[in-house]
Amino acid sequence: MIYLISPYTHQNPLVRAERARKVGRVALALAEEGIMSISPVFYGHQLEEKFHVHLPYEFWLSWSRGVMAKCSAAYVVALPGWRESRGVREECKLAVELSMPITGYQIADAEEVSGLDIRKEFDLPIVKVKGMRSVK
Repeated sequence: MIYLISPYTHQNPLVRAERARKVGRVALALAEEGIMSISPVFYGHQLEEKFHVHLPYEFWLSWSRGVMAKCSAAYVVALPGWRESRGVREECKLAVELSMPITGYQIADAEEVSGLDIRKEFDLPIVKVKGMRSVK
């Protein structure tokens, strides 16, 4: 299972909705390739919009920790604002703590991330993992 990391929080609700839509498209593209993934942004946006609630950031960080522990890798979907996103940074830190491989996932109209070392971008330690599973 791939954990999709992407920015979400923004003062403009249209930006939040567009970010959720784009990461949802990534999840769909991966599913069409037979790859399972999960996105707190897509999932959370649907919950909050459908039921008109707002769950606090701390809830989502705790949720992320539990879900990430069951994933084999993390993809950072480099939507505009990803470098400045507190959530992206915290989820990358969680991935490092869990010894997960992290890579950038390229989509149209997002920043070019091929060859980018996400751990170096956030000045996170590079942990060598014995027996690390690779993903498609």
